[in-house]
Amino acid sequence: MIKQKESVEEMEMRSWKRKLIGVWIFAIPIAILMMSDRLFMIELIPKGWMVPLLLILGFPVVFIFGFETLKGGLKGFYTFYFNMDSLIALGTVVVTLQESSVSLILLQTIQVFLL
Repeated sequence: MIKQKESVEEMEMRSWKRKLIGVWIFAIPIAILMMSDRLFMIELIPKGWMVPLLLILGFPVVFIFGFETLKGGLKGFYTFYFNMDSLIALGTVVVTLQESSVSLILLQTIQVFLL
C-alpha cells in the first residue's frame, strides 16, 4: 500500500498533541502538590520547598513546551507589533524572574537561620 502524505494540519495537530501530553506530565504533579494541602490537609512537601519545586516543575511547561509562544511574544517587542503572545511572554518572564528571586532570598534566609 502507498502511504499518503500527511497534510500540514495533521502534522500540526500531532505536534500540539505531543506538547499537550508533555505539559500534562508536569502540570498534573503541580496540581496535586498545590491541592493536596488545601483540600485534603496533607502536606506532601514542606512549605519552604514548595516554591522552588514548583519553579523546577513549571520550567519545562513554560520555557520548553511554551517556547514558540514566548518566541512569538518577544518578537513582538522588537518589531513593535504586539499581540496576545506578547502579553503572555511579558507576564510569564516577569513572574518567573520575580518568583525565582523571592525563592533565592527565602533559601538564603533559611540557610542563615539553620547555621
